[in-house]
Amino acid sequence: MFSYSKSRLFRAMGLLPLFFSIICIFANCSYLAISGSQGDIPIQAEELYGIWTLNRSTLDRGFGTAILKIEKTESAEHTIELRNDGTCTYSTHTFFDPGGSYVRSEGSWSLKKDVKELVGETWYVEFDLRPNSYDVFGSSFYVKRQNGRVVMYDFFGDPDLQQFVEFERR
Repeated sequence: MFSYSKSRLFRAMGLLPLFFSIICIFANCSYLAISGSQGDIPIQAEELYGIWTLNRSTLDRGFGTAILKIEKTESAEHTIELRNDGTCTYSTHTFFDPGGSYVRSEGSWSLKKDVKELVGETWYVEFDLRPNSYDVFGSSFYVKRQNGRVVMYDFFGDPDLQQFVEFERR
């Protein structure tokens, strides 16, 4: 009797990924839908050159003032300039969870790809920032295609709550 229940347990465990996928589809799980597929066209570094500003809807949703308590409340105060030589000017928060601080810094950037089993390819921009001669820190934003355009974004808190900040290129 023990071997029979043990074999049923192993068969049931093999179905867990299928059940997880079905639950996510019906529950609109953002773990698969947002973090994952970037479409068939990979993100190219050339698509990122230019000045990016915080999408006004991020602040309009109240995330900026009510939840994040960010220092600067105008989207024009949050800019990231990505240059084709790999350098950048970064004027926004180091990260958007509570505790992140606003910084203006020169630095470098690079486009990276992360491949995860459940979500596929995820692209992100990694920053190496040097606000002064003795401090060095990093930051990063995800990059995806959305409605025919490329956006940079990051979640704060639980991604399933759809709380995110989004930057768009001017």
